[in-house]
Amino acid sequence: MPRQILFVTPWTACILGGACLSLPYVDDSKRYLGLHTVGMLRELIRKWWHVDIGFADAAGRLLDEAWGHVPPSGSDFCRALLASDPGRRRCLKCVREIGQRFRHERDHLQPLSHICHLGLGMTASPLLTRDRFSGFIFSCGYSSRELSRTRVARLRGAVADLLPAEIDLAGERVPWLGREDVERMKELLAYGASEMTQFDQELTRRRLTATGRVGKQAFAEVIAHSPAMSRTVNELKQVAAKSTPILLMGKKGTGKQVLARAVHVSSPRRKSTFTPFLGHEDPHSNEARLFGQIRGGPLGRLGVLEATRAGTAYLGPQAWQSPEIQVKLLRLLQEQNLVPLGGQRPIDTDVRLILGIESDLERESGVSVRPDLAQWLRPYAVEVPRLHQRIEDIGDLIQLFIRRHSGAERGPASVHPETLALLQRYAWPGNAVELEEEIRSLLSLCPRDQALLPDLLSLRIRQATGHGSQALTKALKETRELKHAVEILEKELIREGLIRTHANKSLLARQLGISRSNLLAKIEKYRLSPKGTKF
Repeated sequence: MPRQILFVTPWTACILGGACLSLPYVDDSKRYLGLHTVGMLRELIRKWWHVDIGFADAAGRLLDEAWGHVPPSGSDFCRALLASDPGRRRCLKCVREIGQRFRHERDHLQPLSHICHLGLGMTASPLLTRDRFSGFIFSCGYSSRELSRTRVARLRGAVADLLPAEIDLAGERVPWLGREDVERMKELLAYGASEMTQFDQELTRRRLTATGRVGKQAFAEVIAHSPAMSRTVNELKQVAAKSTPILLMGKKGTGKQVLARAVHVSSPRRKSTFTPFLGHEDPHSNEARLFGQIRGGPLGRLGVLEATRAGTAYLGPQAWQSPEIQVKLLRLLQEQNLVPLGGQRPIDTDVRLILGIESDLERESGVSVRPDLAQWLRPYAVEVPRLHQRIEDIGDLIQLFIRRHSGAERGPASVHPETLALLQRYAWPGNAVELEEEIRSLLSLCPRDQALLPDLLSLRIRQATGHGSQALTKALKETRELKHAVEILEKELIREGLIRTHANKSLLARQLGISRSNLLAKIEKYRLSPKGTKF
């Protein structure tokens, strides 16, 4: 059977009218296509696989009117679906699912493969704006293996269910790409995403340079009112202008990557690239991504460190702590050169390294960090405090996260003083990342134009700070009737359960040992439904 190739359209004007990419410079979105590297990437993918690429924002909505005319899809199944409203909606849902996967893996954003509702393959790579997920570039509609007649019959049935009677399925052509093709597709999409990120960084740098705010703006975005964080920022300001490496010691979620970016922007290297690399679970994959790989012809890969080109590279804890990588990093620090995988000749490179580690260097020396590398990094170690050491910063961090997640349709939200007191009392084992997730949860539960009340806080926070038990104890002390006391306990149990189960009433009914209808009656009685009193 000859290999069939699919040309996938990005489904722009024919699917979504008025969708936009949630990246900065939205009015200049077509300029991404004007980038030389992105244009070459697009032509290369078309030439090799006859597949086009598309943009979507962080919510999975497609970029409109950015790609112009494209040939029709080479997949009979995809082309038929795009001709019907139900089919388009199912395809859009699959794109949104990719966005959801990226949002759930925000700490380790890497290119991924996905399966659409027809069982066909999708490949996507995330786009980052100021080191945060802001969209993705993707291609889709191929099969990773040749299709059997049974699977083709299933595809016909799935498509027929979504097609109106006046639209017929013409043909059964389905493309297939091998495993190596899919992996290569991931690499190319990741390269395109990195080029667009660098383009965004360059526009930001030029704007700040024009307004004279480059140096001042660098650490202005870092909230550092607390003495602990203020000391850390002052240490980094003293070394920012140098080219020495920096080791940021701090637990996950303390803001090491934000500080690394601030160092880069305030340094003489700010005109070059800032590249964050958080790493994979596979050490060999990390080594190939960092140092590159020589495999001959177009199969070679340029490493992160070489591609940074006189800029700054931030390496997360997972990216550099394998023994093989540490040996090469030590050579890079000592001799300013590296050897790609499969290569023999060293390549000179000028890159400033900022490394992240989640433990104290002295404790990790000889354990997860080589003694010789630890000795080299020891003079450049800077401690990043945990969030519970930065109580003075929590209020400003809350306002930052509220602005970030409120959305234009909601407007800014206020925080009840008791809510702020409880958030400042909590230990925050997940640091600022956990605080941001809590604020997102509060905003989703709180009605518009109302303050964020303490009753909306997560169960773990209210229990850890004693809010629920204090309120319940106070209510029980104020009553002398057994019936009223039972109702108070019952209401509190149901309210806590609704928060714990995310309003899954069937699950909560099973946990409480009552019927669902009985639970619904009690929720109505105590006005605990989302439309009534908040839970």
